Amino acid sequence: MTLRWLHFFLIISITPVAHGDLSADQWYVGAALGKSQVEDFSSNSVRHDFIIGWRPWRHVGFEGSYINLGHYENRNAPDPLLLINGFGGAIIGLLPIDSRRLLLARYGLHKLDIEHDYEGYEPALARIVGVGLDWILQEQITGRIELQAIQGITDRHAAGKYQAVSLTAGLFYRFR
Repeated sequence: MTLRWLHFFLIISITPVAHGDLSADQWYVGAALGKSQVEDFSSNSVRHDFIIGWRPWRHVGFEGSYINLGHYENRNAPDPLLLINGFGGAIIGLLPIDSRRLLLARYGLHKLDIEHDYEGYEPALARIVGVGLDWILQEQITGRIELQAIQGITDRHAAGKYQAVSLTAGLFYRFR
């Protein structure tokens, strides 16, 4: 399945686009939707994110976000029902492909809350790494597709740590 996503990124990255503004020192806000899968859980879930970002330099940016990885079920797992969401931040590396498209690399930490079906929630610190593609759709609107790996979602009630993978698509408004 991951190879299909990589193929999708390659097709999008070679699509021709018109010229736009890739200048630095920009603030932006946005939202993203996608699909997430947590290992050992048979169900997929709809993921949603709310993001605020600042790109002080042409190749480096910072983002703060709320992410909700969704709802997962596995009757055979120590925790048969999980809801995972939380806040965090990331450093973003950007590499322009042309005047409208940028390759994106992410490294971040999120404090995620794991809500169990039988008892409250517990915090977890997770590492999020990702690769994606940003492209300028209009003067102040940017689109993004990103593949992320969420590592180290620690749950002390389960046997070890969960890992997750997500594919998201989002729209962002860039302030001038």
